[in-house]
Amino acid sequence: MRRVMLLTLLSLVLPTAALANFVPMTWDTGPIITMPTQRGSISRGIAGGLVSPLGTYIRGTMNQITLRDIVFSGGNSGPCGSPSGTCTFSSGTILVQNATVTQTFFMGNLEDGMIVKSPGGTIITAEIVPNPVTAPLGGFVHFVAVFNTTAPISESLLPGSRGVAAVVPEPTTLCLLGTSVIGLAGMVRRRLKLGR
Repeated sequence: MRRVMLLTLLSLVLPTAALANFVPMTWDTGPIITMPTQRGSISRGIAGGLVSPLGTYIRGTMNQITLRDIVFSGGNSGPCGSPSGTCTFSSGTILVQNATVTQTFFMGNLEDGMIVKSPGGTIITAEIVPNPVTAPLGGFVHFVAVFNTTAPISESLLPGSRGVAAVVPEPTTLCLLGTSVIGLAGMVRRRLKLGR
């Protein structure tokens, strides 16, 4: 019986311990920097679609977020290779730096990504893969890239482009933490009762 209680206690304590030293982090590029030069680009094909593997970055007034090595599930011949459509990707990388690109805040991997493409822009969303060192609980990225719709095709991004990345506890993790605390409280109470 004691072994069962010890294992139960351990299963409740470990998630709490994992969160003990974790500080949620959020980075916003801020409005795209337009002076003195355009600060942002995205890999585009001659037809106006996106090119796989995709590379894109937005340097704003606050931070720069770079996404790399994004390979579309349908390849270049799929929806994302054309001016509009929705496609998915299963891997990629993210790099977060300050606006002057002199300091790196975060590096990680992406999964479960989606790209919603229109002739004048695209929205990229993905989950950040949990990493025991930099992102123990994972996170997400939301990336809005705005570009021109007229020829010649340009890779430069326009004002309105913006990116947000966050490494934060997900609702399921918070629920698990709450369960851990309740379980610990119950065990302490029972122990105190038995001690009397």
